[in-house]
Amino acid sequence: MRPAVVLSLPSFLLLQSGSSVGILGGLILMGLMLVCFNSTMPSTLPSLFQTGVRYGTFAITFNVAVSVFGGTSELIVEGLIAATGLLITPAFYLMAAGTVGAVAVYFLRESAARPLPGSNPAAMSDEEARELAGPAE
Repeated sequence: MRPAVVLSLPSFLLLQSGSSVGILGGLILMGLMLVCFNSTMPSTLPSLFQTGVRYGTFAITFNVAVSVFGGTSELIVEGLIAATGLLITPAFYLMAAGTVGAVAVYFLRESAARPLPGSNPAAMSDEEARELAGPAE
């Protein structure tokens, strides 16, 4: 999310430069911002949900969020451009979204090397499995 905060304004300024090299540079910066999100999303977002409801709940919440925020962003940005007269207003919108994302990532619990919520215990050896199972009755 930090790349969106840092790279949004330079990318939009490059897009408005009018030169082919500047436009290409702006598009590359935009692509880098997208890669930062898309490279971590497939492993991070599903781990937020319990195993039994993971994929259904993730599908619903992700698609509703994309519909609400992704579907209305063009309208909001166009309204901001009309209100301010600045063609770089979408950069500020991306910076605000990146800031919200950075706050969310800050409060996100790390799930690496820990069992996910609702998953069965896993053991590396027979001895560890007996330990996890507890005393035999």
